[in-house]
Amino acid sequence: MVSSLKIEAPVPLLADMTLARALKQVTPAGDEQAAALSREFARAVTAPATDCSLVTSSLRCTSADAPMVAGMFAAAATATSDREPAASLRLGLEAHVLYAHQSERQTPELRYNMAGHGPSWARVLLACSQICAHHGLRALTLDLASWMAGTVAALTPFAVIDLETRSVARTCISWHADLMAATGDTAGVADAREALRNLDAMP
Repeated sequence: MVSSLKIEAPVPLLADMTLARALKQVTPAGDEQAAALSREFARAVTAPATDCSLVTSSLRCTSADAPMVAGMFAAAATATSDREPAASLRLGLEAHVLYAHQSERQTPELRYNMAGHGPSWARVLLACSQICAHHGLRALTLDLASWMAGTVAALTPFAVIDLETRSVARTCISWHADLMAATGDTAGVADAREALRNLDAMP
């Protein structure tokens, strides 16, 4: 027995939320075509626990497919964050893991196409942070917001020429500023407000 081993308590909102269940819950009711596609996608990214083939979320797909799969998770998560918060959070975290893993490995798709994937990553982190805040998950709220801030910083050069990216960045920075104000991080708030002024000054 290892006495120093610490097991993190599960996030209450996700206690019974498997990925397969989350995908099923965000599929529009009565849309058989969407349901069929959701089932097919679920089969591709999940596996029975008994075969031990998926040890981590980053193994759900090949490295080449990871940005696309992450984007699909992210789109479903952001579209359903209000009506299905638990499913949305699970899908959002799955997207975040895939994006972060590819970014850490500096894969060409994330390294050279941040303008294409970055806004989706930032949006899903924002949605997840807001869900966690609404359900009193303070530590996770702040952690996700910190990841979001890093993603937005990488998007800043693209915000100069793309209005949608600029809008995403503004929304994310405003949310982070509110969180930092609530925790008394005056320096962080000042930096966020400066970033907002810089965005507003862009042509």
